[in-house]
Amino acid sequence: MYSRRMDEMRSIDCKLSLRFSAFIYALLLLWASSDGYSQPLTDEVHETVLDAFQEHGNPHPSSHFSGNKKAIAFGQRVFFSTVFSSNQTRSCASCHQPEREWTDGRSVAEGGSRNVPTLWNLRGKHWYFWDGRADSLWSQVLQVFENPAEHDVSRTRIAQLLCGGGELARGYRAIAGDCPVSLDQLGTLHPCATPTSDEVSCRRAWEQAPKAIREGVNAVFVSLGKMVAAFVETLTAQPSRFDALLGRLRAGQSYADVFNEQEFRGLEIFAGEGQCVLCHFGSDLSDGEFHDVRVLPANGAVEQGRYRGAELLLSDRFNLLSVYNDFPKTLVHTRYVKKKPEDWARFKTPTLRRVQHTEPYMHQGQLSTLEAVVDHYSTFENALEQPHHGEQFLTPLHLSAEDKAALVAFLRTL
Repeated sequence: MYSRRMDEMRSIDCKLSLRFSAFIYALLLLWASSDGYSQPLTDEVHETVLDAFQEHGNPHPSSHFSGNKKAIAFGQRVFFSTVFSSNQTRSCASCHQPEREWTDGRSVAEGGSRNVPTLWNLRGKHWYFWDGRADSLWSQVLQVFENPAEHDVSRTRIAQLLCGGGELARGYRAIAGDCPVSLDQLGTLHPCATPTSDEVSCRRAWEQAPKAIREGVNAVFVSLGKMVAAFVETLTAQPSRFDALLGRLRAGQSYADVFNEQEFRGLEIFAGEGQCVLCHFGSDLSDGEFHDVRVLPANGAVEQGRYRGAELLLSDRFNLLSVYNDFPKTLVHTRYVKKKPEDWARFKTPTLRRVQHTEPYMHQGQLSTLEAVVDHYSTFENALEQPHHGEQFLTPLHLSAEDKAALVAFLRTL
């Protein structure tokens, strides 16, 4: 009797165990079909994302100060200093404010005509400024110093400051070495002397200076630009949720918990039917090249964009074709630059890193929100007419309200 009772109990335990196992298995299946293990992206989008957003190594820098810790520290000091401006009130940080993602929040810079771009991830790019008129970060810095609408300080005045006395000058020479031009020689020059001045007297003062003095001034000027650039190169955006997603995809891990459903839909649009990845790809989400996206100019006049930028680049004394390039192998892209009619009104593709915090958008800040940007590409209403040499893939996306909201939601993950 006892034995039979035990057998019945074992049978019941076995049935319960089987039922419990079946229950657990069902839960696992349910979990696998939910956010635990589901893979929301289609195979096509999955492959596109992995291919489009590969990490690329930085090209060889054109400055021997790149990565130099002392140069970086001095460049940071100069970046936040107002000494290198004509009125002693402006610094690089006046427009590139750390608390605003290195922008100023304005449509265009104070006294300028272009939107202030962020400084995130600028190391090793091919072109700088919206029109690409500089081919290195340090040559861009040099243009900012002498631009009357920005720092408005001549290269001669900069050399006089750095080759004179005082703590700042000693700090510079501790890194760059003795100045190639003496303070007495610099004293023979008017402080405004530079070939880029709008004032005839300042240009004449530069042209009449002995060649050795002019070359010495240029060398000091370039060294300072390279030190500031060495600091700016260190400004790297912190990893975003999008980077977390890429990390999971590359590792072949489950990723469904990184985004919500709306954000995944936005990514599908970005990498799929929206064709955003044709221009916004790579680790910085930018091709670094130039496009006419048909946004209306802020002042009614269509700017020349890359058409003029190419001309200015090729005439720049400090481009990578010059003797000031410390690593001539980096000049390959500049060598093939030409001024082409089809580049009229084309501007550089901006990075999308931290884009949710860098409004307003476009080269003149014409679009104030991400929603406005998505609306522009969705309809192209109130847009410039498509020129004969325009981007053939730029056609209205005709997104639904839900899809526009999804695309904006995805952009906020970057």
